[in-house]
Amino acid sequence: MFNGRYGIDKLNTAMIFSALAVSVINVLVPDVTASYIFSIISTALIVFTVFRMFSKNYTKRHMELQWYLKTETSVKQWWWGVRAKFLNLKEKSKYRYYTCPRCLQKLRVPKGKGKIRVTCTKCGNKFETRS
Repeated sequence: MFNGRYGIDKLNTAMIFSALAVSVINVLVPDVTASYIFSIISTALIVFTVFRMFSKNYTKRHMELQWYLKTETSVKQWWWGVRAKFLNLKEKSKYRYYTCPRCLQKLRVPKGKGKIRVTCTKCGNKFETRS
């Protein structure tokens, strides 16, 4: 029955979950106009997903999948970059960062300890600094 059809891929799965999320939002929205719009969006996602599953045009469906995977990857990289910056802000309040004068290794020491002796983890160089 399904011979020669494209089937389910990651884009189809994402569209089904998106349609489900839009349907849940549709139930929660009291406005009739917004509810109507969410119903149309949810139905369109489901119809397009079924169309993609039964399509015989492998080339076009594969191009759509590659576009989706590229977009997904760029969004994930952006999110991890934002997350890393946020975590760095939290760490900067607790730690001070220094560079080893010999090998240029970045070193992290706790703030507020006064004058301390730092030992480089890479080359073993020891130097004194204030934290």
